[in-house]
Amino acid sequence: MTGNVVKLVAEGIEYPADRVQNFITLARAIDVLIPHGAWAMDLWQVGASFVTKGQNRDSRILSFYNRDTTLTNRQDVVGGAPLATGIKEFAKAYIRYLHSSSPVAFENTMKRLGALQFIEAAFRSIRTEPVIENLNVTVLNTAVALAKDGVGAGRHYQFALYIQQVHRFCMDRKFLNAPFQWKHGVTKPKEKTESLGREAKEWREKKLPSPAAYGALAHIYRHSKTFVDRLYSAISAIFVAIPIRVHEVLQLRVDCEVFEKIKNPEVGEMVDVYGIRTSPGKGNPPQVKWVPTQMVSVVQEAIARIRKCARKHGPWQNGMKATRRDCASRVTLKGSVLSIG
Repeated sequence: MTGNVVKLVAEGIEYPADRVQNFITLARAIDVLIPHGAWAMDLWQVGASFVTKGQNRDSRILSFYNRDTTLTNRQDVVGGAPLATGIKEFAKAYIRYLHSSSPVAFENTMKRLGALQFIEAAFRSIRTEPVIENLNVTVLNTAVALAKDGVGAGRHYQFALYIQQVHRFCMDRKFLNAPFQWKHGVTKPKEKTESLGREAKEWREKKLPSPAAYGALAHIYRHSKTFVDRLYSAISAIFVAIPIRVHEVLQLRVDCEVFEKIKNPEVGEMVDVYGIRTSPGKGNPPQVKWVPTQMVSVVQEAIARIRKCARKHGPWQNGMKATRRDCASRVTLKGSVLSIG
């Protein structure tokens, strides 16, 4: 029997490798972390993309090298080698894309990259070509096992979470040749701050200031005379009054006070309320933290004291004069002296 053999090719099929390549192409067009021309480099200078209060490091680097590599303080690479090509291009795209869609601090970006480095090391340890489309249960379990080496239980749990995020990311975008469900299986270590029981309660109570310490804060607040004592006692009073982070107090705006009226659900009458508008950070919008009625007068006095300190001493911080516009906009503590700007 004779005849022609026709190869059947289904149209519209997109293979995982094609989807990965399309994702990499997309990420290369995103303008974050590095200039477009720096994509091919295996050391990314990303200091300008991460701003940390009081710690803006221009030398922050993302190293697309394997786990056998050591990066010195002088940014020299010792040992190891760049990540395998089948992982490296995806790793760059993964880091850049996530920084654009869901940015995190530099330390957590390093954990994202670390998860991919563990996965690449797992591929090599089982003598399999490191290609992200070939991710499987064995590779992920091996990566989690490698992440345990030399770290505590808490750190290991964090690494396992970031490895699981890589798997979830690939599953959601159909990057895998053989999709599968998987969870890291690492038990979250118990933290005393979250534990219940008598022992945990006693541990937490030991962390709290004693009644004598609170009394000393009140005495200093009422009898302080020097600039430093008046400033820090006012800041401490705000800490005692409401749940607030240090940077939120140090970045209070001059017009941070909020006065409103609300309906008391118990008596049905309108009552005055007082709060402090803060800037939470991490890109979150400002929010108002309401002050308990018993502490309103204390916080109002503390805010007035900080404002007075800022206007009197702030413009001359570090020998630099603040502009009038800056003086009206923000109060910030730098070092031990309050400045405006």
